[in-house]
Amino acid sequence: MTSTIDTILAKAPAQLTAGDVAALATAGVLEDPVTEFKQAVSGPWASEGNLTRDGQNDLIKELVAFANSFGGTLYVGIQESDDEPKRSAALTPVPRVGELAARFESVLRDCVEPRLLSPEITPVVTDPATGEGVLVVRVAPSPLAPHWNRTERKCYRRIGSSSLPVGMLDIQTITLERARTSETVERLFAGRRDAFGEVWNAYSSDRASKLNISGWAPNQPIPTGFAIRCTAVPILPVALANVTGRADLKLGIGPVIRAGSGQGLSFPALTEPQFFRPALRAWGYERREGAPKITCTSSWYAATGSSRASSCARQA
Repeated sequence: MTSTIDTILAKAPAQLTAGDVAALATAGVLEDPVTEFKQAVSGPWASEGNLTRDGQNDLIKELVAFANSFGGTLYVGIQESDDEPKRSAALTPVPRVGELAARFESVLRDCVEPRLLSPEITPVVTDPATGEGVLVVRVAPSPLAPHWNRTERKCYRRIGSSSLPVGMLDIQTITLERARTSETVERLFAGRRDAFGEVWNAYSSDRASKLNISGWAPNQPIPTGFAIRCTAVPILPVALANVTGRADLKLGIGPVIRAGSGQGLSFPALTEPQFFRPALRAWGYERREGAPKITCTSSWYAATGSSRASSCARQA
């Protein structure tokens, strides 16, 4: 049963079915740093279709907290248990879930600063006749953090299974964490680029010598051939589920922590099963040809907001 639930949790929101959310609702899935269940939308949405300011803020709080922490998924239409620790207890479909998704997408765009990068907002209809269902919203850990709800003028962070307001010291900490990550990625790219240049020049020298190319100077690229470099590094703590799809090769479920040097990964053990959605890695590529001129595109963030890339090309 656990493997089935892990498979459902691993799905993108757009891939979820009515059966999937029904299974989650009755499986007793624990709320944790990346999972939050809500029985309904606060306010008169069910009776009047009115998404009030309080109802908006109640949902925004969870997503801002996820974005400022390790990302996560909000399920609206699944009741949580009364006992601790909180867990999924029952399916409580939300009326007009498709309309709610459209309204909430506009709310997120207008109320969260900086804007969240490509949140996944999906209405999972459980009863086509009435339009009831579960609203599923997933956000990635954001490189643009800290985010806040500008209508409330509050910033939140995920601490355990709760989304809590944070003060100025925490906001400064989040900012410094993201800045240090960016600097580390850029240093890694620079180191890989320099090492790649040395290998390319050595290869070019050896090849030119063997081909007896006239006019060639030692340690200079030759005007033919090309090489491609691809660099990938984790930029945030990432958790890994069963990425192999094979029970005999299952790595277990736990956070993958980037070592202090930025060179390695470790898989610390967990005291209880948890599920974290894998995040993208930072990546960059480089193509080199004959002449030693290097041009670089500007760095950018991928659509999920969880990866950083640098692209360089050596051109004739």
